[in-house]
This record gives sequence, structure tokens and C-alpha cells, in this order.
Amino acid sequence: MADSFFHLANQPGFFTLPSTFWAKGTTFRMEQAATLIRVLALLTANLRSELHHIGYDRSVIDNEALAQLHEALLQDVDILFSMRIREVQSCVQEAYAIGEKIRVEASEHPFFLWQAYASIVNFMSDLFVESVELSDLLRLDSSAHWFLPDVAGVHLKAAYDLLLGVIHSGDWTEQEREKATLLLEEFAAQFQSILDRLVLVEEEKLGLSVAAINPEAGNHAISHDPLELDAAIQAGRICMHEFPYLESRFGQRGRRFTISDSAWLAALSDESQSQLYSQVTWMGTMLSARGIPQIILQRHLEILHRELSRTIPLKQEKYMKILNGASLLRGNRIAVIDEREARKLREGFAFSVASDELQPIHMRFPNLALLVISAVVDEKLGVENAVPALLSWVLNKELFPQDWIEAVSQLVFDTRIAAKK
Repeated sequence: MADSFFHLANQPGFFTLPSTFWAKGTTFRMEQAATLIRVLALLTANLRSELHHIGYDRSVIDNEALAQLHEALLQDVDILFSMRIREVQSCVQEAYAIGEKIRVEASEHPFFLWQAYASIVNFMSDLFVESVELSDLLRLDSSAHWFLPDVAGVHLKAAYDLLLGVIHSGDWTEQEREKATLLLEEFAAQFQSILDRLVLVEEEKLGLSVAAINPEAGNHAISHDPLELDAAIQAGRICMHEFPYLESRFGQRGRRFTISDSAWLAALSDESQSQLYSQVTWMGTMLSARGIPQIILQRHLEILHRELSRTIPLKQEKYMKILNGASLLRGNRIAVIDEREARKLREGFAFSVASDELQPIHMRFPNLALLVISAVVDEKLGVENAVPALLSWVLNKELFPQDWIEAVSQLVFDTRIAAKK
């Protein structure tokens, strides 16, 4: 693949793994593979997010080739985490630092973002197509199906050509090109530094970060106690099962965020009660504004407390802080609509969707009325976008029949009337 547009040193690949990395007799460890996959997933997630945010030619970012490559990275992240393969933590932290640089430069220098994305795709081509070692390593474990080696050969060239098309479009000023070249040199130096660190893997520098669970999440803390982490993962899965809405609306991305949130919430048990209250309040508001009413976070905390207490009974006193966080959210909710009034609203909705046409939908989303009521409560509590964020999906005419839409709309109307001023 040509890389002349980068205006950097002429070399076979834009980035290179140190020659000692593949030296004869050197064992390529799964921790190195895990680190590489997570770093690549982190960087592509950041680039995709910022390019989406600035709204420049979304059709390219949403193209099947780029989307499939990113999804393959995320699926391999899932596999590596299921195996609890650790990572070289300093490499992942430097990837987060690069991601922050991407975020800071995003709005003013989109040309740099496209070039950085192309450089990562170019590196992936060298790694998974022209080199065979990593692809072969990922296939060694017969218990897992690795997605990236299979997808790479099909989509990498198409993805790279797409990005080159944007870069060579002629829409960029000379000033933008010069600035992007400087930024790309910094980006290249940082990324090459990550690759150089992979040569030696020191046991004491291995661990798990949130990138191991969800590269699209921010760089936040997670529990490092293996038992707590397992309990948190189980709590996230139970919460997803209890609210089918999450899987139906947000899919695999929603599952990853639920699990990474759960690992973060478990870590909050190490904080003071007041700090946990503050974080839970912030998180509840943020999620509600994105279409996830606070009743879901309340239940997530209750389930998490139960799973943690069952798994590590000796720390039940510590985990009470998590249950207290759930109680805080519940108290806020029933101060607006008490349980008796909420039950009447749910029963009324159930009656309105009892027809043969609507009953299957109600059975698929049995607690949807609870979510609608919670969203209206959140609105009353000051989350301005709580109701529209939920209804944008729940009232989607392409997903639900008109009678269902009318029943949900009536529930919103009735709940607003019932809500205490």
C-alpha cells in the first residue's frame, strides 16, 4: 500500500513492529496480541467517534468495510476478555493519551483524523495480511473463533481505498495539510512507542483495564479484584436480561457499555458514600439523557449489590454503599410518583395493549411501562431530554404499530398528570 501522502520517511510500512519482535526463537505472547488488539480498537473507536461528531462525510465512516473492521476488533476484544488475557498496561494508557490528543484536535483538524485513520488501517494490513505471525497466533486457540484475521483480507484494501479517497479529494487547504503533517508525526511517534514497548513483556506490568472490556468507554477505573470483576460482569448480564429494551435498542454496543459500567460501579465501593452518591447521580442523569431511564441504573445497583455480597460475603458492609446508591435513586423517584400510583399507571398500560396485535410486543418488553414512567420522573427531576431520548425509539413507526404508539403516548400523558408538582 502506498503511503506517500503521509509526507513522512519512506519506509515499507507506516508503522513497524521492532525486528526483535519477530526474531527467531522469540515467543509471541497472547498478552502482546491482547495489547495490540485493544490499542487498535481504542484508536479506531476514538477516530470513528470524533469523525462522527464533527459530521464530516459520515457515509465513509459508516461504510461496510470500515464498520466491519471495527466490529471485528471489538469482537476479538470480547474473546480476549472472556479468556482474561492481560495487557501491557503502559501501552494501553499511552493509547488513551493518543485518544485524548485525537479528541482535542478533532474539530479543528479533520484532515489529520482521516490521515491517522488511514495509517492505522495501513498498519493492520501489514499485520494481518502481509505478515502471518499474528494471524496464525490468533488461530492457535481452537476454542475461540477470531474475527479480525478473517475480516482483514476482505475489507482492509476497500477501507484503505475509501480513506485515501477522502484524503486525496482536494477539499483541503495547504495550511490544513501542513498542520496535519505535524500532528501525524506526533501521532506516529506515540504509536511507534507503543509498539516498541511490546518487545519485552514484564509480568508485573501486566493487568486489565476497561479497554479489555469496552474500548469505546472512557478511561475509567474498574475493579481489579478478580472475584469482584466476575460478580460485576454477572450483574451486568442479569440487568441486560431484565430489561430487553437495552439489547433491542443498543445491541452489542449496549452490552459492552453495561458490562464496563458494572465493573466501574463495583470499583465505586472503594470510595466514600458521598463520592458514590455523587457519581451515581451523575451517571443516572447522563444515561437518562441518552434513553436509559434511571430505574435501570437503580436495578443495576441492586443486582450488583446482591451479586457482590453473594460472591464475597466478608465484604458485605463495603457493598452496602452500592445498595445505598440504589436507594438514593429510588427515593428520588417515589418522591415524584409513589409506588401505588406507578402501579396503577402500569396496569392501565397493560390493559391498553392487551389486544392480540399488541400483546406479543408487551410480552417482549414487559417492563416498558416502568421505563416510560421513570423517564417522565427523570424529566420532572430536571433531565430535560429524558422523555424524548426514550420515545425516539419506543415510538418509532418503523418498529411499532400505530396502536402501540398511541398507548405509549397516552401513558406519557397520564404519567405527567400524575407526577407531583
